[in-house]
Amino acid sequence: MATPKKAGDRERGVLDLVDYIVVQVDAAGRPVPKSPAAEALFDEIDGAPSVPGLLGVDDIDALAALADTREPFFAEVALADREVRLKWGVHRLDTAAGPAYECVSANWAPLLDMVRAFEQETLLFKELALNIFPRHIADELVDKRAVRPRAYRHATILFTDVVGFSRLAFHLDPVTLVRTLNDQFSAFDELMDDYGMEKIKTIGDAYMCVSGVPVKKKSHAVDAALAALEMVRVMSDADQPPRMAGGLDLANWQIRVGLHTGPCITGVVGHKKHVYDVWGDSVNIASRMESGGEAMRVNISKDTHDEVEDFFVCTYRGAQAVKNIGEVEMYFLDRLRPEYSADARGYAPNDAFHAAYVERFRVRESQLAALPRSVRDYFSSR
Repeated sequence: MATPKKAGDRERGVLDLVDYIVVQVDAAGRPVPKSPAAEALFDEIDGAPSVPGLLGVDDIDALAALADTREPFFAEVALADREVRLKWGVHRLDTAAGPAYECVSANWAPLLDMVRAFEQETLLFKELALNIFPRHIADELVDKRAVRPRAYRHATILFTDVVGFSRLAFHLDPVTLVRTLNDQFSAFDELMDDYGMEKIKTIGDAYMCVSGVPVKKKSHAVDAALAALEMVRVMSDADQPPRMAGGLDLANWQIRVGLHTGPCITGVVGHKKHVYDVWGDSVNIASRMESGGEAMRVNISKDTHDEVEDFFVCTYRGAQAVKNIGEVEMYFLDRLRPEYSADARGYAPNDAFHAAYVERFRVRESQLAALPRSVRDYFSSR
């Protein structure tokens, strides 16, 4: 049966990490090591150990005076490759040869090494946690070991999917397949910061993100629309020499993008391998928007269209049958309106767009962190 722990066991366990340097100065004034840590210190001392060099006092009489006061004292000890500052305590010993003095100093290096290792591991954990979860979710998970579900009345969910991925996987070797997918998703990860989006997860070749979560904002649909067009641009501009196989270009992948705007719920479930996730019919509809779209096009629901139509040109597709949902009105998100576009394709917003954006959504400086980078730059330059 295990022995019950007593009060103070943890403290003694920590103190066990401290090496004590014990030096005895005999009646003749010679320092003698009395602990392994003292022996190691003597080996490192530059020259022969002496009372002045080790304890910083002139002779044994000065050491006797310090023993009478019972006050700790400091000494700078010159080692072969460096200098250390030691804090000593001393008390008198009565021996047959006369009075001797035992000097003790704590070597905290092992404990400090443990603290430094703990700090590094803690920083690594924080970096990993913040890479997986939004900051307030990471803080809540660490503090409470659970995350309270949160409901959002309006958010915009975005899905992308690689066209013909199963066939691409058949023709490409695994290393090339995964490397290419990693390059694509890494580029999308950077766009999340550029457009104030929150990446949720990847599912095979699908990439899921959301706008307006966890930070609520009125511009969530417009921000997601800008990000969707930029995703298409990133994929179309990655022009590699074609490698055709089975009717597919293995070097130049194409994607479908789908958006839907509506309510959702967020949270973290389970006790292991936590994942921050989003649930609700809006997620299902957004996924159907992606699967019901076309290669290198952004397919959006009517709910998203109604939020973005003042800024973007859209093509009505009519009511399309959606599996397990029924008929849903869909639109292709074609481009920014010409008056709001800084490029011919209509993907980059101009100053007129930013001015209208700031006015419509009543942007304040406190909101900038969750908004697209171009809006932040415009607002800061005004």
